[in-house]
Amino acid sequence: MPAAISAVIDEAPTRPISIMSLEDDELSFRLLQRTVMREACLDCKFFWTTSIDEALACLQREQVNLCFIDYDLNGENGFDLL
Repeated sequence: MPAAISAVIDEAPTRPISIMSLEDDELSFRLLQRTVMREACLDCKFFWTTSIDEALACLQREQVNLCFIDYDLNGENGFDLL
């Protein structure tokens, strides 16, 4: 299991882990979602965002434990979120 996911699991073992993905390709998001669920075997709550504005809105309204950020978005750069 990747170290980043292990760290989140260690911090929040008794509640669902909230994961936000900034990804403009739905197939890539679904693959990520299935992989995390299969590997971590935990209760995860996923938020799929497709733009920086959507991601910022999600981060303002949700308590997110882990973010996966796509670098190459349609007309945007995922690093701009950081």
